Amino acid sequence: MFIGTHEVKTTEIDGEFTKVIFADDLDARIKTEVLEAIETEEMGKGSYVENITFYFAKRFLAELAINELPCSYVDNVSTYMGNLTDNVREELMDKTFGCKGGSHAIPLNILFK
Repeated sequence: MFIGTHEVKTTEIDGEFTKVIFADDLDARIKTEVLEAIETEEMGKGSYVENITFYFAKRFLAELAINELPCSYVDNVSTYMGNLTDNVREELMDKTFGCKGGSHAIPLNILFK
């Protein structure tokens, strides 16, 4: 089995997730449902991360088609998804390191405790 260019060496199912160990000794924890959608019998293209991203991009386009929305929505929704990602990252930084995004830096004393 392959995920992109990575040959799958072993898998260990743990509930909803599967630990995948690749032949090149990389490993990943992937939701079993997603793994089943992206693994192939023959070598594909790209890394496993690119294959997961491509899988969700196809699902996103399928949702637009199912809801009969025009292709022009793709650009708008992807822009808003980028903004949402930035906001979530800034919120994570604030909660983790006590700093606000933008020009605020992570306090070094937290990193060297």
